[in-house]
Amino acid sequence: MATKSLKIVPNNKKVINCYECGASFSVDLSKLPQNLLSIKCLNCEKEVPILARVIKAKSGQGDDSKPLSAPASHNQARASHPDADEDLLLNGSEANGSAEGEGEEGMQWLATYGDMMSIMLIFFVLLFAISTVDKRKFEVAMTSISDALGRKITFPQAPPTSKPPSPPESLEDLKARLEEAKKLPSPLENFKKEVDAEKLALSALTKELSRFIEENRLQDKLTLLDEDEGIILIAQDMAMFDGGRAEIRPEVLPHLQKIAFILKNMKNNIVVEGHTDDLPVSSARFASNWELSVMRATNVVNFLVSQCGLDPSRLAAAGYAFYRPRYSNQSPDREKNRRIELVIKKKFSDKLVDKFLVTKQ
Repeated sequence: MATKSLKIVPNNKKVINCYECGASFSVDLSKLPQNLLSIKCLNCEKEVPILARVIKAKSGQGDDSKPLSAPASHNQARASHPDADEDLLLNGSEANGSAEGEGEEGMQWLATYGDMMSIMLIFFVLLFAISTVDKRKFEVAMTSISDALGRKITFPQAPPTSKPPSPPESLEDLKARLEEAKKLPSPLENFKKEVDAEKLALSALTKELSRFIEENRLQDKLTLLDEDEGIILIAQDMAMFDGGRAEIRPEVLPHLQKIAFILKNMKNNIVVEGHTDDLPVSSARFASNWELSVMRATNVVNFLVSQCGLDPSRLAAAGYAFYRPRYSNQSPDREKNRRIELVIKKKFSDKLVDKFLVTKQ
């Protein structure tokens, strides 16, 4: 943009800043009407107030006894003073140099400075609000701000919310605690104790069930096994159910109650499994061996819970049809595959325990 200049009268040369485009102008106020409070910027054509006259107008200290009029446009000023056609000087360095020592016009920077200080204060308040306060850093920041403002800034201290830290233990106390910790059993020793306790309980259970079978002469109907997953009591289905039916025979119920009384004090889980052979179901009530095996296991669980008082959270029913035979379905022992198994689950598998202990040793 071409720069326009004005014949300057040194004593009357003033600096005016456009707040819209930031241009600086050197203006000879003596060539403008006394009641003119603003001029039009030749750069952006916005009204630029003459601060010295605006301040005088607001304070009632105008040159005339009459109050100053509202701001006039730059075109009105040009009509009153023809020489004002060249009243703008777009030269920032010269304008700034002419503003030194001009009284109220030389203090125009205070408005921008005040705005900047307000923005900085808001910025630091926001930083403080969203940050996690570190006591040491906070004190350093407060000291710096106090020095900048020329006075000390203090904040009320909140009472402590937690107990003061206890004094450190002496060397003798630490040694005593170390010796006590050495006397405590290790996790491996605790694991061995749990395994031994379960083995002892299951061994006692096996002896009690074996004695029950011998005393009631049920060796041909009940079989007791100790396997990796648990203690298994096998009852042949011909001793408990009629062919193709899932209702427990009445003569079996007293024996089942005694078995439940033995199992009642055990904390291990119990799974009642139903098994069949591969022959088709002879009853129209069940569509397949799946339904028959599941229904038989379910009836046993219901009896143990409702009539014997066993904890239902320890019990589960499962049906496997003929897919888990203990004997070949083409052998004479095919009938032995039709059975109910009460599996007293072991908490720790024998194979896993042996492998774990060997690894740790």
